[in-house]
Amino acid sequence: MSHYVNLEIRYSTYLNLCNAVEETATHAEDFNEIQELVHLVDFLEDEYERDRARQNLDFKTWQLHEELFQNKEIYHHQYFYPISEVLDDYEERKLLEMNISEQDKFHLICELIDVFKNDLE
Repeated sequence: MSHYVNLEIRYSTYLNLCNAVEETATHAEDFNEIQELVHLVDFLEDEYERDRARQNLDFKTWQLHEELFQNKEIYHHQYFYPISEVLDDYEERKLLEMNISEQDKFHLICELIDVFKNDLE
């Protein structure tokens, strides 16, 4: 049975780790060993980017909560998270495509309507 552990490291430690793996790849003797080390570097980069995205999302969520608190507004998590997920998805699509079509804007509105409609049922 597998057991996963999240390790927190500083960015400088992450860079040193990547550099060490890359240096090891330059001294590798066969293709398979080089290929495994390259995959390890790719994996480290993917995990770092995934963790950074999660931290950014956590920070944005915290900022939104703080803004609501500062404005003395009531925080309704049953509305906040579904709407936040729809908007985050829309923001990801916006980043991938520089121009958002009118159709995408229409779909965003429909998704938000569905969130409220599901809540009323």
